[in-house]
Amino acid sequence: MTFRSRSTRFMLLAALLALACVGAEWRLRQLGFWFPPLELRVPWRSAAEDRAMLTGIHACELDPLTLWSPRRGGGAGALSGVNELGGLGELPPRDRDPGRARIALFGDAQVAGTELAPPERLSALLRERLSAAGTEVELVAAAVDDFTLAQGRALWRGRAREWRPDVAIVCFSGRNEFVPARGAPDLVKLEALATWTGGEATFGYRMRLAHLARLAGAACSGAWIESRESAFVGAQLEMAASNGSGTFAWPGKRRMAPPEYRRCFEEWGAELAQQRTSLVALAIQAPRGEQPPLPILEGYARAAIEAAKALGATVVDPRAALGDPVAEWSAPGGRLTATGHARVAAALVPVLLPLLAARREGSKP
Repeated sequence: MTFRSRSTRFMLLAALLALACVGAEWRLRQLGFWFPPLELRVPWRSAAEDRAMLTGIHACELDPLTLWSPRRGGGAGALSGVNELGGLGELPPRDRDPGRARIALFGDAQVAGTELAPPERLSALLRERLSAAGTEVELVAAAVDDFTLAQGRALWRGRAREWRPDVAIVCFSGRNEFVPARGAPDLVKLEALATWTGGEATFGYRMRLAHLARLAGAACSGAWIESRESAFVGAQLEMAASNGSGTFAWPGKRRMAPPEYRRCFEEWGAELAQQRTSLVALAIQAPRGEQPPLPILEGYARAAIEAAKALGATVVDPRAALGDPVAEWSAPGGRLTATGHARVAAALVPVLLPLLAARREGSKP
């Protein structure tokens, strides 16, 4: 066999091998066996919580759209009354009632009302008070405990926009934005997830079961999980929280710095405007018991206000109406008490009434 013939055979074999590898990878992806990017090979909440979500013994479950969401149905730790969007309370039908306005409520523990009776929650109070003022409304409850702004935006993109609300009230205090992210920040994880699934998360399509099974394994595999919880990280958290600009050197830990928070808020507001949904930014700085508020939390509240004003949106800052003492309206963990929900509702109603009236006038032929 001549050198030329051996070289030709070798090149042909290499080409066939490369073609086989490409075909095998394509087939594996068709079957759902995609290898996740680095950003998705770290814990999403913590190593223990990720495993608990995977096995179904946690109050939350892995979610291919928002990383995780409250678990619906029975079982250990599951909340009652969790709707399709992860909020608390029944959702109206997707089809609109022409005689009713529709308001969507996005946020974290402050406005979710997890530990309150249904009539005490902000969503119920808004419906009741607006009705008493002569405006019938439907509430889309989409506020979820421990959600970040990035998760709220992902929830809007993938699911909540189907309800086509007239007004979206957005309230993320920032408390969840500066806690340890245990790897890549939520914003990075969500972007990686959207890319990894071929844009399915971005455009709101459901992932196939094979994708979800692969995702759960990637998130919870012991070989890939690195525990980042330590006294050192706790000290870093406190130092970052006490820095009003949020620029303390803390690479790869904080979920979203205030400048990123503002940019995410502005992008979400622009998406709401494209769907002709009016944005109401509700700015409530998360207090810390009776102590003075941390500067970083004021930074998030300021970023939300600045972003909303740049968009020409409505800003409601009820902190003056909430008043003192803080213990009357704020419970441990950043949740508003029943008194807090009532005071926030009282601050929102005078703003919502003219906004909804203007939308009704604008919709008339």
